[in-house]
Amino acid sequence: MCEELIPRTKHRYGYVVDQTRTCKEYENCGNCGIVKHTSYLGQTTKKDPCTDCVENGLWVKVEGA
Repeated sequence: MCEELIPRTKHRYGYVVDQTRTCKEYENCGNCGIVKHTSYLGQTTKKDPCTDCVENGLWVKVEGA
């Protein structure tokens, strides 16, 4: 069984953005391709809203804040 690695970014209001997923060998499986375990790499939390929410008008900056 393989392990799926997902770089993830959380925004302060709960919106989560996952990046491109990769698979790696897990417990000497020989890269079988069957995902047994999932890990989130480099999970960070940003204080600013994501660009999609700003563009859709869900968040508006007033005087740069």
